[in-house]
Amino acid sequence: MSGLRKFLDFVGNMGLLARGDPPKVVDLTGRVWGPAANGFSLSVRQIPRQDSDELPSVSVVLRSEGPAPLLFTVPGWLAFYQFQVMGPDGAEVPLSGYATQFLQASKGTEKVEVSLAPGAVTETLIPIGTLYSMRGRGTYKIRVSCRLPDGTLLTSSEAVITP
Repeated sequence: MSGLRKFLDFVGNMGLLARGDPPKVVDLTGRVWGPAANGFSLSVRQIPRQDSDELPSVSVVLRSEGPAPLLFTVPGWLAFYQFQVMGPDGAEVPLSGYATQFLQASKGTEKVEVSLAPGAVTETLIPIGTLYSMRGRGTYKIRVSCRLPDGTLLTSSEAVITP
């Protein structure tokens, strides 16, 4: 899959659209942002589900608030972002068995180049219900953080989701 992703990134960087997809527009309406740090801010929120049986997913948006374009390389998005997921009982929710195996197998194998113009955003969709053991009823609280290449810790707002 990494080879396919590299090819699609290459085609996208050439300005070609793969499969006729329109350019992605990130919906920022109603987003709550964590504190800005070093020219960036981070937001997380649940993606509305199409089916009641569907596991929850979240949208994580990284926003550039600096005056100059930024270009940096990060490990794959699942290695770049760290998630704190708290269950309905207030206890931290563990990774699912699938996520543990997947993250170990893919550790350090993917690099993503991020290029953000001033005010630009990049969105990552995360299948949080697949990665964490979210089996209980009630609301879960999620906070996302990442360490920027210069070492700055960036933290999102808190999102409340329901599985």
